[in-house]
Amino acid sequence: MPKANAPTETWIAFLGHRDSPTDGVEDYCTFLSEALARHGIQVKTERLHWTEDGWLTALRHLWRDSISWRGHWVLLQYTAFGWSRYGFPFGVVAAIAILRRRGARCAIVFHDGNCHPSNSVAAHCRRISQQWVVRQAYRMTAWSIFTIPLDRVGWLKKVPDKAAFVPIGANVPPVNHFEQFATGSAEHVPTVAVFGVTEPPNGQLEIETIAHIMRQVAASREGVRLLVFGRGAEAAEGPLRQALQGAPLILDVRGILEAKRASQVLASSDALLFVRGQLSGRRGSALAGVACGLPVVGYTGPETAFPITEAGLELVPKGDREGLSRALIHILSDSQYRKELRRRSFYAQENYFSWETIAQAFAGILGND
Repeated sequence: MPKANAPTETWIAFLGHRDSPTDGVEDYCTFLSEALARHGIQVKTERLHWTEDGWLTALRHLWRDSISWRGHWVLLQYTAFGWSRYGFPFGVVAAIAILRRRGARCAIVFHDGNCHPSNSVAAHCRRISQQWVVRQAYRMTAWSIFTIPLDRVGWLKKVPDKAAFVPIGANVPPVNHFEQFATGSAEHVPTVAVFGVTEPPNGQLEIETIAHIMRQVAASREGVRLLVFGRGAEAAEGPLRQALQGAPLILDVRGILEAKRASQVLASSDALLFVRGQLSGRRGSALAGVACGLPVVGYTGPETAFPITEAGLELVPKGDREGLSRALIHILSDSQYRKELRRRSFYAQENYFSWETIAQAFAGILGND
């Protein structure tokens, strides 16, 4: 790993509300900061504390604090709910306006750049507001960085003049593919990992899907283990145990793990099952599996595109639980196929999703502007 250069410039990573109990956007900024430091760029993380102070006070504090940010790149981190409790993120537009008045060089990182279909009046209003906000943010900032390919951003014009696609990286340390794990030993229990579960009651369908798939897998071979950890895992344990009652498998629930430990348990598993919607390059938990060299089984969708498709994936149309079951059974039963999928995941990690590659992209885009 290259040594860090002496800082030659300072950027500010600017976040909204801190998510709890874990914050993927904050993790993103931490890993990006560490990688950019090796390019001589110091990144300071700042937040707009609108949930604690209220919007008027928070914006006054931003006006006061940003006086020293003139001429520096400010990377606003956008998710709709990072800037609004209910998904109406108008405040990010006000923040950008203040930063521009202070002379900051504004870029925005769209972690959630698409506005998804709505099925209620409130959701439709939320979608319209988000469409207006992302367009305004794009217009007002010097650069827009998207975490999905530009051709998958529905509202973006076909030839964007100030937009770039930069993949995100995993929020756990990657695993060296030369390290040896016990997945091929006689003592190893075939393990399917699930990293993060939507908490009940919203995650009920997700839990039922996991249980259905694992019942099929357990019926095909003896001694299978389902390892569930990360956000929402402990809350989902009760419903999962009930849904899997009588199934011949081991259910191992571990809750939220420190990042290095999360890498270890992923690397010692045989596959990652991802059913929290479509597989996409902005899904941090799926990328954690890729970083640890795992085959990833999940649903395909509109955002399933290069470079995530270079990883070791087994994808089926959304809702095809039987297809997911067959894919997992194949991976657990065929060691050579599993090894090939692992090789592809390591390749994708090294070439597209490493934080060094991501930092180089940022330095190239903003450092030359």
